[in-house]
Amino acid sequence: VNGAALTTDRNGDTDKAYYFDGNSSITTTTANNLPIGNQDFSISIWLTFDEIKALGQGVLLENQQQDQFGLAFDTWTAAEPKLQFYTGGTPVANAENLGWGSNEWYQVVLVREGDSFKFYRAGTEVYSSTSSNANNADLANRRLSIGRRTTNNQHPWKGKLDDIRIFNRALSNLEVERLHFLESPGLKIINQPQSVDAAVGSSVSLDVNASGSGPLSYQWRKNTA
Repeated sequence: VNGAALTTDRNGDTDKAYYFDGNSSITTTTANNLPIGNQDFSISIWLTFDEIKALGQGVLLENQQQDQFGLAFDTWTAAEPKLQFYTGGTPVANAENLGWGSNEWYQVVLVREGDSFKFYRAGTEVYSSTSSNANNADLANRRLSIGRRTTNNQHPWKGKLDDIRIFNRALSNLEVERLHFLESPGLKIINQPQSVDAAVGSSVSLDVNASGSGPLSYQWRKNTA
């Protein structure tokens, strides 16, 4: 961890996300199991940003060989931040005109399946493209830098990052939607109680499974009672 500071996450919990001030970063110590070549993969990340400088980039994550495996916001050629993924030396996915607000939490997912690339925001597909480009980074340069470009410490991120996940397969549309549902703030019913037949006057047992920032409390109701 190079200057990134623990901060409040999207659920309001302290010390659960990292804040990047434009001069900080996090570097992984290993490249084990990170995608290489044309392998299928998925990246999920939660983010906020204070600002993205005009005529520049804000790098979310990138391996140490420039432009081989990188996720960023770009403003070189767009009036507003453009969500971008690049591999094989060039951008292969450029999602424009999505509308972004500073200091708001967003979940972004990138999925590669074969030569297909898809961006999702908040569980919904917002962009697709095709490219045969491959991550050709050599083994020594596959480690990730989070929050700025590794090779020259340029294009820093200024904002919060949380729950960065890299999967070694392509998530389906349903899996992306479900991931956003499970990770979004607020109370969620995971498993609804099932109907039970019982004799009048006997006791019954009902189960419900919920998630959310606790403590959680329950109150059973029948109709309006």
